[in-house]
Parts: sequence; structure tokens; C-alpha cells
Amino acid sequence: LLWQDVELHLRSLLQPLKYKKRLDLRPDTFLRISEISLSRTGYHSFPKFLSRLQILCQIAEHIQQKNLLGQYRYGLRSMFIDLFVNAANQRYLNETEYILKLQRQFQLFDKKEVGRLERYRWLRKGKLYRLPFMQRIFFNSLQQLLPVFNPTLNKVPYTDNIAF
Repeated sequence: LLWQDVELHLRSLLQPLKYKKRLDLRPDTFLRISEISLSRTGYHSFPKFLSRLQILCQIAEHIQQKNLLGQYRYGLRSMFIDLFVNAANQRYLNETEYILKLQRQFQLFDKKEVGRLERYRWLRKGKLYRLPFMQRIFFNSLQQLLPVFNPTLNKVPYTDNIAF
């Protein structure tokens, strides 16, 4: 239901393909941005959450089989945190426990970092998020687990006219 593009891109990156950035060529991919997009409506619904979780499991296992965990650790951590926070915020508590067990299989977080995840789960389970300062403290703690990315998307704008 979601993350098909993420899954497709990750699988293609895991193949031993060589590619070059060609900024001199016309774009051949267009993004449709719409408020009624499938991924924007019901994003936090349980079926869509399970779909993202399934893709995460498949990708993580694929990366582990190819012995590439070191190379893709930060990306996997981001995906795990995204799903974990979504599950905790929606009170999918069994799924938060499953995500914690799954991350142990891939050893993505150390003991202290797992403690931060568990505290966030506890905050949501106990409804302490209703106290804004508690939510801010615990969420900021999780934000520190995320790597700093330097995205290159849209850094070089395409300025030529596009004919339809």
C-alpha cells in the first residue's frame, strides 16, 4: 500500500549496477503531487502501517543477506525509527514490541538507544504525551538517533522548457 517506490529504489541500489548522474539530459521522470494521493490519505492507518513494516522487513533481510548492513545502517535506522514512532503514536503497542525485536536481529541500535525507543513507547502507552514538555523531551531524544542527511534532490533545478 505504501513505500513501493522506496522498496524499488533500495532493491535497485542493492544490485551491482553502476550508474552516473547525468544532469545534462532532460528529465524522464515526473512527480505527481496531489493532496488526494494514496500515500497522503490514511497514511497512519493500520493496513498501510503493516505494508510499510513488511517492506522494511524485506529490505532489511535483503541487506543483511548481502552483508551490507554497515553501508545501509543509517538508512535502516531511519526507517525503523519512522515506523516505531508511527506505531507508538497510533498505539499499535504490539507492533512497537515487534519492531524492537526486529531491530535486535539487525543490531541497529545500541542498548542506550533502545532505551530511548522504549521510553518513547512508555510515554505513548501511558498517555504522558498529553503533557507537551514530556512529548518534546522524548521526541527530541529520538530525533538525536537519526543521522544528519545532506540531500542532493532538487539541488540542481531543471530550467529548460518541457514539452508535453
